[in-house]
Amino acid sequence: MLVAPRLAPGALMQETAVIDAEYRLLAQDAATRREAALLALTAGDARLTRLRIGHQAAFGDDAPRLRAALSAFHEQHYHAANLHLFLCGPQPLNELETLAREAAARIPPGVAAPLAINARTGGSGALAQPGFAQLELSFLLPADVRPALRLLAHALHSEAPGG
Repeated sequence: MLVAPRLAPGALMQETAVIDAEYRLLAQDAATRREAALLALTAGDARLTRLRIGHQAAFGDDAPRLRAALSAFHEQHYHAANLHLFLCGPQPLNELETLAREAAARIPPGVAAPLAINARTGGSGALAQPGFAQLELSFLLPADVRPALRLLAHALHSEAPGG
């Protein structure tokens, strides 16, 4: 699936219908709308502003054209530098490791580009949401400070008294 996806035209069109149904549901979800608004305020790295979920209008009805676009996307982005592999199974650990090494050997190595984040200033992230009013503050942080925030995240999710 990762190394050489089949991308059969019939299966692609069936999957676009499923993705479109998910899109319609998520378009009404307040948290998804807030995330989209926040990402719209970012500048710099296109990976932050690209389409997060597809819909029928974006995919179109031309299966060969969609297949060609997905093949090009796969070739550009599905390489080891962009992937993380997690294995879980009933096999012993050494057998899982062998399976992982065999699978990884077929994936091109690639080079991961560092993620660059620049928040736009002067723009408004105001988003009209149906229902009750709420305030949400969001911040884009450089990747190098995120590990330092793990302790804060742990404290915020603590179930201990006073947590």
